[in-house]
Amino acid sequence: MVSGKIQGDSVSLGQIHIYNINARKGTISYKNGFFNLRAKVKDTLLLTSIQFSEIYHVITKMEIANKAVIISVKEKATKLKEVIVKSTNLTGSILNDRKKVPKDFEQYTHYKISLKNVNLDAPGNISTPDDRKLPDPLQTSETVNSIDFIGLFRLATKGIRKQRKHKLLQQKLTKELPEKIKTDLGESFFTNVLKIPKTLIDDFLIYCQNKQILPLNYPKNKMEVLEKMIILSKSYLKTIKP
Repeated sequence: MVSGKIQGDSVSLGQIHIYNINARKGTISYKNGFFNLRAKVKDTLLLTSIQFSEIYHVITKMEIANKAVIISVKEKATKLKEVIVKSTNLTGSILNDRKKVPKDFEQYTHYKISLKNVNLDAPGNISTPDDRKLPDPLQTSETVNSIDFIGLFRLATKGIRKQRKHKLLQQKLTKELPEKIKTDLGESFFTNVLKIPKTLIDDFLIYCQNKQILPLNYPKNKMEVLEKMIILSKSYLKTIKP
Protein backbone atom coordinates (compact mmCIF):
# COMPACT_ATOMS: atom_id res chain seq x y z
CA MET A 1 0.00 0.00 0.00
CA VAL A 2 1.48 3.33 -1.07
CA SER A 3 0.34 6.84 -0.22
CA GLY A 4 0.11 9.32 -3.04
CA LYS A 5 -0.08 13.06 -3.44
CA ILE A 6 -1.40 14.84 -6.53
CA GLN A 7 -0.15 18.38 -6.92
CA GLY A 8 -1.01 21.15 -9.35
CA ASP A 9 -2.07 24.78 -9.72
CA SER A 10 -5.74 24.01 -9.12
CA VAL A 11 -7.24 24.66 -5.70
CA SER A 12 -9.31 21.47 -5.83
CA LEU A 13 -7.43 18.23 -6.54
CA GLY A 14 -10.19 15.92 -5.41
CA GLN A 15 -12.27 13.42 -7.40
CA ILE A 16 -9.34 12.49 -9.67
CA HIS A 17 -9.49 8.83 -10.74
CA ILE A 18 -6.30 6.84 -10.11
CA TYR A 19 -6.35 3.41 -11.75
CA ASN A 20 -3.64 0.74 -11.45
CA ILE A 21 -3.77 -0.80 -14.92
CA ASN A 22 -1.70 -3.87 -13.94
CA ALA A 23 -3.61 -4.69 -10.75
CA ARG A 24 -6.96 -3.53 -12.17
CA LYS A 25 -7.68 -1.60 -9.00
CA GLY A 26 -8.46 2.06 -8.57
CA THR A 27 -9.36 4.82 -6.18
CA ILE A 28 -10.29 8.51 -6.11
CA SER A 29 -8.25 11.33 -4.60
CA TYR A 30 -9.43 13.43 -1.66
CA LYS A 31 -9.98 17.16 -2.12
CA ASN A 32 -6.43 17.85 -0.85
CA GLY A 33 -4.96 15.54 -3.52
CA PHE A 34 -4.04 12.59 -1.27
CA PHE A 35 -4.85 8.98 -2.11
CA ASN A 36 -3.93 5.40 -1.08
CA LEU A 37 -3.51 2.52 -3.51
CA ARG A 38 -1.86 -0.90 -3.67
CA ALA A 39 0.96 -1.03 -6.22
CA LYS A 40 4.29 -2.69 -7.01
CA VAL A 41 7.36 -1.75 -9.02
CA LYS A 42 6.65 -1.05 -12.73
CA ASP A 43 2.90 -0.86 -12.20
CA THR A 44 1.33 1.84 -14.37
CA LEU A 45 -1.09 4.31 -12.80
CA LEU A 46 -3.58 6.08 -15.05
CA LEU A 47 -4.87 9.44 -13.75
CA THR A 48 -7.99 10.83 -15.39
CA SER A 49 -10.22 13.79 -14.62
CA ILE A 50 -12.46 16.19 -16.49
CA GLN A 51 -10.38 19.25 -15.61
CA PHE A 52 -6.89 17.72 -16.01
CA SER A 53 -5.00 16.03 -18.85
CA GLU A 54 -4.66 12.27 -18.41
CA ILE A 55 -1.33 11.01 -17.02
CA TYR A 56 0.42 7.63 -17.09
CA HIS A 57 2.79 7.17 -14.15
CA VAL A 58 5.08 4.12 -13.76
CA ILE A 59 5.87 3.15 -10.15
CA THR A 60 9.62 3.14 -9.33
CA LYS A 61 11.64 1.16 -6.78
CA MET A 62 12.25 4.32 -4.75
CA GLU A 63 8.53 5.07 -4.53
CA ILE A 64 7.86 1.54 -3.28
CA ALA A 65 10.68 1.84 -0.74
CA ASN A 66 9.35 5.18 0.53
CA LYS A 67 5.72 4.10 0.11
CA ALA A 68 5.05 7.54 -1.33
CA VAL A 69 4.14 8.73 -4.83
CA ILE A 70 4.01 12.38 -5.94
CA ILE A 71 2.36 13.14 -9.29
CA SER A 72 1.93 16.57 -10.90
CA VAL A 73 -1.10 17.34 -13.09
CA LYS A 74 -1.82 20.05 -15.63
CA GLU A 75 -5.19 21.62 -16.33
CA LYS A 76 -6.78 20.60 -19.61
CA ALA A 77 -8.24 23.11 -22.05
CA THR A 78 -11.79 22.12 -22.96
CA LYS A 79 -12.70 22.31 -26.65
CA LEU A 80 -16.19 23.55 -27.41
CA LYS A 81 -18.18 22.49 -30.41
CA GLU A 82 -18.30 24.85 -33.36
CA VAL A 83 -20.74 27.73 -32.86
CA ILE A 84 -22.21 29.57 -35.82
CA VAL A 85 -23.21 33.17 -35.10
CA LYS A 86 -25.74 34.56 -37.54
CA SER A 87 -26.43 38.23 -38.04
CA THR A 88 -29.79 39.52 -36.77
CA ASN A 89 -31.75 42.72 -36.87
CA LEU A 90 -32.02 42.88 -33.08
CA THR A 91 -30.97 46.12 -31.42
CA GLY A 92 -30.68 44.86 -27.84
CA SER A 93 -33.64 46.97 -26.73
CA ILE A 94 -36.61 44.86 -25.58
CA LEU A 95 -39.07 47.66 -26.34
CA ASN A 96 -37.91 47.85 -29.96
CA ASP A 97 -37.17 44.16 -30.61
CA ARG A 98 -40.56 42.93 -29.31
CA LYS A 99 -42.22 44.77 -32.21
CA LYS A 100 -40.41 42.41 -34.61
CA VAL A 101 -42.10 39.28 -33.24
CA PRO A 102 -43.94 37.51 -36.13
CA LYS A 103 -47.69 38.05 -36.12
CA ASP A 104 -48.39 34.31 -36.39
CA PHE A 105 -46.65 33.89 -33.03
CA GLU A 106 -48.54 36.67 -31.28
CA GLN A 107 -51.90 34.95 -31.87
CA TYR A 108 -50.99 32.30 -29.28
CA THR A 109 -50.17 34.79 -26.53
CA HIS A 110 -53.73 35.95 -25.68
CA TYR A 111 -55.26 32.63 -24.60
CA LYS A 112 -56.37 32.60 -20.98
CA ILE A 113 -58.12 30.01 -18.89
CA SER A 114 -61.21 30.95 -16.90
CA LEU A 115 -61.31 29.36 -13.43
CA LYS A 116 -64.54 31.06 -12.34
CA ASN A 117 -66.67 27.91 -12.51
CA VAL A 118 -63.93 25.32 -11.86
CA ASN A 119 -63.83 23.61 -8.46
CA LEU A 120 -60.27 23.89 -7.08
CA ASP A 121 -60.89 21.88 -3.90
CA ALA A 122 -58.82 18.77 -3.35
CA PRO A 123 -60.61 15.47 -4.23
CA GLY A 124 -61.19 14.69 -0.53
CA ASN A 125 -62.64 18.13 0.25
CA ILE A 126 -65.63 18.27 -2.10
CA SER A 127 -68.33 20.20 -0.31
CA THR A 128 -71.42 19.41 -2.44
CA PRO A 129 -72.36 16.74 -5.03
CA ASP A 130 -72.62 19.45 -7.68
CA ASP A 131 -68.93 20.15 -7.32
CA ARG A 132 -67.99 16.70 -8.56
CA LYS A 133 -68.17 17.68 -12.22
CA LEU A 134 -67.17 20.69 -14.24
CA PRO A 135 -69.97 23.07 -15.33
CA ASP A 136 -71.32 22.93 -18.85
CA PRO A 137 -69.92 26.04 -20.56
CA LEU A 138 -73.02 26.23 -22.80
CA GLN A 139 -75.29 26.66 -19.74
CA THR A 140 -73.25 29.33 -17.96
CA SER A 141 -72.50 32.93 -18.61
CA GLU A 142 -69.06 31.87 -19.84
CA THR A 143 -68.65 31.34 -23.58
CA VAL A 144 -66.84 28.42 -25.13
CA ASN A 145 -64.05 30.77 -26.23
CA SER A 146 -63.25 31.57 -22.58
CA ILE A 147 -61.92 28.05 -22.03
CA ASP A 148 -58.25 27.52 -22.88
CA PHE A 149 -58.58 24.24 -24.80
CA ILE A 150 -54.87 24.30 -25.59
CA GLY A 151 -54.05 24.64 -21.91
CA LEU A 152 -56.42 21.82 -20.94
CA PHE A 153 -54.97 19.58 -23.64
CA ARG A 154 -51.43 20.27 -22.47
CA LEU A 155 -52.45 19.53 -18.91
CA ALA A 156 -54.08 16.22 -19.90
CA THR A 157 -51.04 15.11 -21.95
CA LYS A 158 -48.40 16.36 -19.50
CA GLY A 159 -47.44 12.84 -18.38
CA ILE A 160 -47.12 11.53 -21.94
CA ARG A 161 -44.99 14.48 -23.03
CA LYS A 162 -42.77 14.08 -19.96
CA GLN A 163 -42.19 10.39 -20.75
CA ARG A 164 -41.42 11.19 -24.40
CA LYS A 165 -39.01 13.95 -23.38
CA HIS A 166 -37.23 11.56 -21.00
CA LYS A 167 -37.01 8.89 -23.71
CA LEU A 168 -35.53 11.34 -26.22
CA LEU A 169 -33.01 12.51 -23.61
CA GLN A 170 -31.97 8.89 -22.92
CA GLN A 171 -31.51 8.28 -26.65
CA LYS A 172 -29.42 11.45 -26.99
CA LEU A 173 -27.18 10.51 -24.03
CA THR A 174 -26.75 6.95 -25.35
CA LYS A 175 -25.71 8.27 -28.77
CA GLU A 176 -23.19 10.75 -27.31
CA LEU A 177 -21.74 8.36 -24.68
CA PRO A 178 -18.98 6.70 -26.82
CA GLU A 179 -17.58 10.07 -27.91
CA LYS A 180 -17.73 11.32 -24.32
CA ILE A 181 -15.76 8.31 -23.05
CA LYS A 182 -13.18 8.60 -25.84
CA THR A 183 -12.62 12.27 -25.03
CA ASP A 184 -12.40 11.60 -21.30
CA LEU A 185 -9.91 8.70 -21.51
CA GLY A 186 -7.94 9.94 -24.50
CA GLU A 187 -6.80 8.02 -27.58
CA SER A 188 -3.58 6.87 -25.88
CA PHE A 189 -5.57 4.77 -23.40
CA PHE A 190 -7.12 2.77 -26.23
CA THR A 191 -3.99 2.50 -28.40
CA ASN A 192 -1.35 2.00 -25.67
CA VAL A 193 -3.26 0.18 -22.92
CA LEU A 194 -5.97 -1.72 -24.80
CA LYS A 195 -3.94 -2.08 -28.03
CA ILE A 196 -6.92 -0.96 -30.10
CA PRO A 197 -5.93 0.56 -33.48
CA LYS A 198 -6.72 4.27 -33.64
CA THR A 199 -9.05 3.81 -36.60
CA LEU A 200 -11.12 1.23 -34.69
CA ILE A 201 -11.62 3.09 -31.39
CA ASP A 202 -15.14 4.17 -32.31
CA ASP A 203 -16.00 0.66 -33.48
CA PHE A 204 -14.67 -0.80 -30.20
CA LEU A 205 -16.80 1.61 -28.14
CA ILE A 206 -19.89 0.58 -30.09
CA TYR A 207 -18.88 -3.04 -29.45
CA CYS A 208 -18.72 -2.26 -25.71
CA GLN A 209 -22.05 -0.47 -25.88
CA ASN A 210 -23.68 -3.51 -27.51
CA LYS A 211 -22.28 -5.62 -24.66
CA GLN A 212 -24.02 -3.19 -22.28
CA ILE A 213 -20.93 -2.25 -20.25
CA LEU A 214 -21.22 1.50 -20.87
CA PRO A 215 -23.81 2.88 -18.40
CA LEU A 216 -25.25 6.37 -18.85
CA ASN A 217 -23.93 7.29 -15.38
CA TYR A 218 -20.42 6.47 -16.66
CA PRO A 219 -18.47 8.99 -14.49
CA LYS A 220 -19.80 7.42 -11.27
CA ASN A 221 -18.82 3.89 -12.40
CA LYS A 222 -15.62 4.80 -14.21
CA MET A 223 -13.35 2.26 -12.50
CA GLU A 224 -15.79 -0.59 -13.12
CA VAL A 225 -16.13 0.41 -16.78
CA LEU A 226 -12.33 0.51 -17.22
CA GLU A 227 -11.97 -2.99 -15.81
CA LYS A 228 -14.67 -4.36 -18.12
CA MET A 229 -13.17 -2.57 -21.15
CA ILE A 230 -9.75 -4.11 -20.48
CA ILE A 231 -11.29 -7.58 -20.37
CA LEU A 232 -13.55 -6.99 -23.38
CA SER A 233 -10.70 -5.58 -25.49
CA LYS A 234 -9.13 -9.05 -25.66
CA SER A 235 -12.22 -10.64 -27.19
CA TYR A 236 -12.63 -7.66 -29.54
CA LEU A 237 -9.07 -7.95 -30.84
CA LYS A 238 -9.74 -11.58 -31.70
CA THR A 239 -12.71 -10.57 -33.86
CA ILE A 240 -10.64 -8.17 -36.00
CA LYS A 241 -7.77 -10.55 -36.67
CA PRO A 242 -7.65 -11.67 -40.33
